[in-house]
Amino acid sequence: MSLLKISERRTSRVKQTAKYWTKSRMSNAKPIPLRVAPDALRTSISGAESGRTRVVAPVLPASTETVAESTIEVPDINKFPFSCVGKLFMREGDSNYVGSAWAIGERAIFTAAHCLYDDNGTFFDDVLFRPGFKDGSSPERFSVVQMSIDSRY
Repeated sequence: MSLLKISERRTSRVKQTAKYWTKSRMSNAKPIPLRVAPDALRTSISGAESGRTRVVAPVLPASTETVAESTIEVPDINKFPFSCVGKLFMREGDSNYVGSAWAIGERAIFTAAHCLYDDNGTFFDDVLFRPGFKDGSSPERFSVVQMSIDSRY
C-alpha cells in the first residue's frame, strides 16, 4: 500500500486557479477548520531506521487567547526565512478557505493535510500559494499543480 495519495492538476485548471482567486475572494476566505487526524495517523507506525514511532494529534491549549492575539508581526516579510511563509487558498464547492504554508524548495510547499484534503475524501480545488502575503497582496502567486498527503489521512 502506498503511503501517498496524489492529485495532479491539468495545465488548463492551473490557469483557471490563478484567475479564480480575486482580491475579493481572498479577503472573504474563511480560515480552514482544524480537523482531528484519523485514528490511523494517531497510532504507532513503523519508522524506517528507528523502530516504532508514535504520531500523536496535537492537543490545543485551554486558552481563550486567539492565534492573532498571541502572535507578533515579523520585522520584514521580504527577508529569509519569513519570505518563505505565506497563505494557502483553497476551494471546496462554493466555500473558499485560507490556511498557511511555507516553501521548502523552488518547486515545493509544505502544509497540513487538512489544507489540501476534505472530509469527503477528495482534494480541494483551486489551491493557490501566496508567499509573503500581507494586507491582501504578495510579490508572487503560485497555483498548486500536484498535491500529496499521507494515504491514512
